[in-house]
Amino acid sequence: MTPTERRERITAVFELAVRLRPDDQGLFLEQECGGDHVLLAEVQSLLLEYRELGASLSGTESAPDDSDARPIPRRIGRYDIAGEIGSGGGGHVYRALDATVGRVVAIKVLNAPGDPNLIKRFRAEAMTVANLHHKNIVTVHEYGEEDGAPYLVMEFLEGTTVEDLIRQRTPLPLHEKLWIMSEVAEGLQYAHGRGVIHRDVKPANIMRLTDGSVKIMDFGIARLAGANTTRLTQTGFVIGTLKYMAPEQFDGTADALSDIFAYGLTFYELLTGVHPFSSTDPANIVNPMINEPDVLRSLLPGCPEFLERIVNRTLARRRDSRYSNMSDVVVDTKSILLDLRQQQAGDLFSQAGQLFSGGQLEAAQSAVRKALELNPLHAGARQLRFQVEQALRHRDLAHPADVPASVSTGRGVLLSLFVSIRNRVARRTAIQTATVFAGIALIIGFWGFWLYPRTHNAHLPPAPALVQKPIQDRNSRELASLQDAIPNAISTQLWPQALTSISRFEQLAPADRRAVEWRKQVEAGLALDRASRDLENAKSETDWEKAEAQIVSLVAKMPDNLTKAEQLVQLGNYPKAIEIFQGVLAQDSGNTRAQSGLNQARAAQKTEDKEFGKGR
Repeated sequence: MTPTERRERITAVFELAVRLRPDDQGLFLEQECGGDHVLLAEVQSLLLEYRELGASLSGTESAPDDSDARPIPRRIGRYDIAGEIGSGGGGHVYRALDATVGRVVAIKVLNAPGDPNLIKRFRAEAMTVANLHHKNIVTVHEYGEEDGAPYLVMEFLEGTTVEDLIRQRTPLPLHEKLWIMSEVAEGLQYAHGRGVIHRDVKPANIMRLTDGSVKIMDFGIARLAGANTTRLTQTGFVIGTLKYMAPEQFDGTADALSDIFAYGLTFYELLTGVHPFSSTDPANIVNPMINEPDVLRSLLPGCPEFLERIVNRTLARRRDSRYSNMSDVVVDTKSILLDLRQQQAGDLFSQAGQLFSGGQLEAAQSAVRKALELNPLHAGARQLRFQVEQALRHRDLAHPADVPASVSTGRGVLLSLFVSIRNRVARRTAIQTATVFAGIALIIGFWGFWLYPRTHNAHLPPAPALVQKPIQDRNSRELASLQDAIPNAISTQLWPQALTSISRFEQLAPADRRAVEWRKQVEAGLALDRASRDLENAKSETDWEKAEAQIVSLVAKMPDNLTKAEQLVQLGNYPKAIEIFQGVLAQDSGNTRAQSGLNQARAAQKTEDKEFGKGR
């Protein structure tokens, strides 16, 4: 009997049996098959799959089959069995522990009672699959036999199958679905390159793990699963899971092209949620590729045209119109995945910018990180991430977690709280605590004014006319490069790199005053970094005297002497403020601002000496 004749015979018996009541089907098949055990097994498998399909379409579950019920073994080889993961006509899968290395594994035991040929073929296939080492293929650790039944020890996978993602209608963005299928394509490409054909590519054999990676399962075992499944291999006839078989498989051909067709069926179903050839007609169950599938973009709004072409080409019924190898599928899916990721990253970048503008810093940080995961080269997202992190850093320093909520409303409230504490009969600890927190806010506020607008200002002052003229010498390219590199180094806080570049820029263009501005920004940035580190260290050690000394030191570095003195008055360091005011008046005796500040500092010093004593 030729493969075509066998297929027609299976179809005819199946169509007759499916019209009978389940109770009558057994006797009918025994009489109709006339001792042809292969025909009987294949028709029984078709009937089982037909019932499962009907149950899935109606939303009901079929009753479990207890015909093969058996106790769970306590041990297989050196592995301690922890429980059963699943079972089917092909055998049982157990979760087990390899105590020698402390590793959890999955063990698949094949049902092969007294079938030496099946065991021989299974062993040969297992050895082939065990040599497949790829990130998208489940790893096989060991082959063995227990009480005459062969088994495979594989890595234990935790995740969700694509079949469950489809059935549960898990909401996934288009780029995530494409990522899953591009990973599957890579795994199949690797296997095909080593002469291994899966023969049963379908959603149930693809798992997305909890860490986001993708694995193909049941590699090379499906066609050896045994006589009581739909994946039996016999001379001249190979049958896989009916819904995911290529047309040529009904005539006994199963190769890389049939894997590509099954891949296309799975791809279509993951994208749309429906099988392209779904039907409850018994004739279509046996040969489902009778009608044309719905146009992909009619079921998936927003589907790129190129993606539709990829799927359609994998589903070409004529083998010469189908992709000839998985390598081309990988190239095309990766290409469109890159486009979709860039588009999604752009959308997330815009969203992050809006959140940042609205002061939602944590949400902005999350969105911009997702954008960079999708497109690490997105320059705008990298810059926004830096701005968000800086804003979070400034906020955390300005408003420490252990400061009362009323203190976190701004610089003025901080100073008011500080003054009120000092005017009460609180002693040194309360005064110094408020002083440190107020100092943190003042320093961050001052340096934020000095540094932030400059490091994030893309429009630097124009260079003098002398430098703006085209530079004709051999250093023109280097100078042009430095003009871009220096602001970038400053904006990303690469201070040593920025200083090196500025020095070289000054050598090439000594008349360009932008170098002075850049140096000021770098110095301000370095000072802010030191301030943050010193204050955080002092605060974590609750060393208030050290923290106060750091504040005084940093305020003293501020460029305006009068501003320094006024800040020190606010901080309560009256002797130092008086010293600065006196220094200004020595050079400018008519400076009314300095005289007023000196009077205020002396009065405050006198009041404090009276309340707390001169020993402070």
